[in-house]
Amino acid sequence: MLAATWCGQLLPMLAGHSRVVIAMISARACVAILQGSAGVMLAERRPLGYPLGQVALVASAALRVLELGARLSPSSVFPSYRWPVVLGYALYAAAVYHLLLRGRRRVE
Repeated sequence: MLAATWCGQLLPMLAGHSRVVIAMISARACVAILQGSAGVMLAERRPLGYPLGQVALVASAALRVLELGARLSPSSVFPSYRWPVVLGYALYAAAVYHLLLRGRRRVE
């Protein structure tokens, strides 16, 4: 939901951004939809939620590196803190990925 809000706030300003930024914002919106779908499936305990959640996490972590690390998308993160934030998100994504992997093994 936070990603959808962030994308929605940027919509009025899209005309002023480059194609790369617009592509990054569009990719984030698609990943947010994927994450929301995975979240609903996991809440309903559907087996497809686990692999979908893993894909969404990897895609989100890759986007975070491009958005913050490579500065390809607008951000409110102070430039000196961008790599610690990217590292923190990568650690979070890795931990949740492994939790989803364990949950997936239990379901199979």
